[in-house]
Amino acid sequence: RNQVMCVGQPVYLKSTDTGNVFGGIIDDIITSNQLAPGSGGLSSPTNAAGTTPFSYTIQCASWDSIAARRVILPQRAGSLSSAAAGTQFKTICFNFLDAESIAVTAVAGPNISINIPAGANVSDLLNQVCSLANGADPANTYFWYTDAWKGFHFAIQTTVAAPWGIDNDDTVLTAVNVETSHNQYANECFIVADKVLSA
Repeated sequence: RNQVMCVGQPVYLKSTDTGNVFGGIIDDIITSNQLAPGSGGLSSPTNAAGTTPFSYTIQCASWDSIAARRVILPQRAGSLSSAAAGTQFKTICFNFLDAESIAVTAVAGPNISINIPAGANVSDLLNQVCSLANGADPANTYFWYTDAWKGFHFAIQTTVAAPWGIDNDDTVLTAVNVETSHNQYANECFIVADKVLSA
């Protein structure tokens, strides 16, 4: 509580039992003075510097938020001709997330072709790779995920264990709420004109 916290800082959570649990960035921060009513009730400084400490309420986003915040610029739009779905996944990651220092692994998967339109969201393109692969190879279920260390993975669902276990006795089944919103973020803004009116 005596450290400076900033939006965009990396966050890593590790369990001594199960290893890496979470990796991502600070997405939202609420800073509170602990001497304020209802914020902890501290009546005197508790840090070594002798100053008033603050508490932070922090919301984090996993590394897949990198893809959720990137869109295809008009000059980079195009298509990828037929190739293994894993190759298409890697191509999209390396072409459009190349500045993010990510690592990418992928199973081969069936051959697919994919359009890359201007304004498309990179995470939507990765989802489309999975959808096309699932349609071309209905015997398997393909999906993508990120790990705690900025690894982007394209895999077959039955070959990857979930990072936690849940049974019918766990109240977490009714306690989990997920809200995803990045509508205020953009790497660049542009207008895509489908039709042009002229006099």
